[in-house]
Amino acid sequence: AAGKDEKHLQKLARPDYLQRTAMEAAAKCRATAADHDRDYHGANRQKENHRESLKPHDFTDSGNGTLFVRVYGSQVAHLPSLGWIVWNGQFWNVSGSAALGRAIDLTSSMLADARAEVRFARENEDADKTKAAEKYLKHVLSSRNQPRLDRILETARPRLEMMLNQLDSDPQSH
Repeated sequence: AAGKDEKHLQKLARPDYLQRTAMEAAAKCRATAADHDRDYHGANRQKENHRESLKPHDFTDSGNGTLFVRVYGSQVAHLPSLGWIVWNGQFWNVSGSAALGRAIDLTSSMLADARAEVRFARENEDADKTKAAEKYLKHVLSSRNQPRLDRILETARPRLEMMLNQLDSDPQSH
């Protein structure tokens, strides 16, 4: 590798090589900065509109619980003997408040998702999509109330129930 690096450095030191390389690059570059900006912003808008939605399959406590399992199922579990446990990246912590924190995090992400849907629908002047997005936003806002946060965990619990002997040091290994 050392010999290859030396040859490359010698090539870079030649003025004709640098000039020819720069001219070839300039000839290939036909787009303007405005074109790049337009492409960049268009791609970001497209990504925003095609990202995985955090919208539950229905606007019920059960729908929120199913979404919680999909998003946090590898990080949160419920043990009948201990209650809620949460994976911290190294080990499981027994913590009902950390599990509740994940439910709060979920609804915070849902809120950002719902607001983006409303904004996109309004920008595109699509009345049906705006109405649907506003319904989603209303659901998310009510889901952020304490009783509804508790119900997210309650409806997710049967799908996250584990026995102590099922625990592994790394939940990603299952």
